[in-house]
Amino acid sequence: MIGTCNQILLDLGSRSAKIYFRGNRVIEQTQVTWDLLEDGHAEEKVYKTLKSLIGSYINKYPISAIGTEAMRRSPDLAEKIAKICNSFGICYRTLSQTEEAQLILNAVDLEGEGDIINVGGGSIQIVSSPVVRLSLLNFGVSDLNRAFSLNEPPKARRINECISWIQVRLPSMAGSFIYTGGEETFLRHMGIAIRNSFCLR
Repeated sequence: MIGTCNQILLDLGSRSAKIYFRGNRVIEQTQVTWDLLEDGHAEEKVYKTLKSLIGSYINKYPISAIGTEAMRRSPDLAEKIAKICNSFGICYRTLSQTEEAQLILNAVDLEGEGDIINVGGGSIQIVSSPVVRLSLLNFGVSDLNRAFSLNEPPKARRINECISWIQVRLPSMAGSFIYTGGEETFLRHMGIAIRNSFCLR
């Protein structure tokens, strides 16, 4: 039951596909996990995944879809995603990384809250305060998993090397920050303390 709804938005990220139901506000969301950077070119698999996610809402609500880093990296993949969306009557568009960061900035009041780090499978956006500054990084969780064996058995994971690699690429930031995207367990594996949903340095 999704209550009052006048629009559905599909957020097609590198690591997940999320569906948002919008009325006067976003009232519910659900998602499926995938890795478009790894198997996004398997067109039938992507089709079936999206159909399972939105099949019951087609022809009931206006649906729009946006794509992020996986599609920015691969025009061929973006074309396939657009084709699949069009087959469902869904309008599709690939966001630039700047647009992605701007959406984050529009959604959160930064005053007194520190910085925002949005981590995706193939990119990271950092919105810094008190003077708003956008930092756009062209790597994400999927890239780090592959580069530093983070999906391998514990002894094979090069966690300290990964931390060092990330640290030299981050901008200077405020003490605490808001983390969006990815999983809390990923942060804890990286040794970041979390208190009351805030990440502490």
